[in-house]
Amino acid sequence: MPILLIVILSFFAAYIINTGLSEPNSQRDNREKTALRVFDDIKLQAKAFKVYNIGTNRTIFSRNEMVQLPLASLTKIMSALVALDIAPRETLIDATGLDGITHEWRLDDLLKLTLVASSNSDISTIANVLTTKFKIPGGNSGFITLMNRKARELNLNQTFFINESGLDVNKNFAGSYGSVNDVVKLLNFAIKKNPDIFGSTRFHVLNIMSMDGVPESVNNTNTSVSKIQGIIASKTGLTDLAGGNLAIAFDVDKTNRIIIAVLGSTQEGRFADVQTLSSTTLDYFSKI
Repeated sequence: MPILLIVILSFFAAYIINTGLSEPNSQRDNREKTALRVFDDIKLQAKAFKVYNIGTNRTIFSRNEMVQLPLASLTKIMSALVALDIAPRETLIDATGLDGITHEWRLDDLLKLTLVASSNSDISTIANVLTTKFKIPGGNSGFITLMNRKARELNLNQTFFINESGLDVNKNFAGSYGSVNDVVKLLNFAIKKNPDIFGSTRFHVLNIMSMDGVPESVNNTNTSVSKIQGIIASKTGLTDLAGGNLAIAFDVDKTNRIIIAVLGSTQEGRFADVQTLSSTTLDYFSKI
């Protein structure tokens, strides 16, 4: 009897596994298919976009995610990472403030200001000072070499850099190129590696004090940053060749972190595109 009972229980357990658990999985799949329909009718101006769930390592919604497009100032995400690879955070750098006077800044503070205000002059100053101070071969070109090397290390296969700012080189060539797929990878890595520095980009206004006691206050180039629920980080980009670019990261809940990147939109359209994608993503999660 005990042996017969064990056999019966084994068959019963197998039945539960093969039937009872497959039904909820099927139900979840159906719910997700239904939830994804919220993206069907949205209107976007961007040439390429991606909504990616870091928590599940899955793409929720995308278009042209592997197409190579100009990055504009999204380039500064990589520039900041390379600067932090080269030098300690407390490295002192002389840079011109908003008052037109040169002040001394800690590298980490100057990077926060640079990312929030998307300052081309500050990122160029950082590259010039660090390549000189830490004897990087090739000077500024050496800095760009390190940026491209980092892109290869991170498997950013559609990405390459010509300068550290992302400014257009001329009417035909941008300062950098990449895909929304690569932008999502890059921003995710940056947030994990230096959460405080890239986290400063979630603020509408950033206030930093120079080493000589002069306060600096800059507005975020992402004018919609305060409208994104649970925002963690944000970076804009805008040039003639790129159009309007924007990448953000935000938390839906404790297990679902979302990164949205749009490339090739317009100056104002990038904000509208990201707000549409973020609100639709929240709608999607409410249905699964």
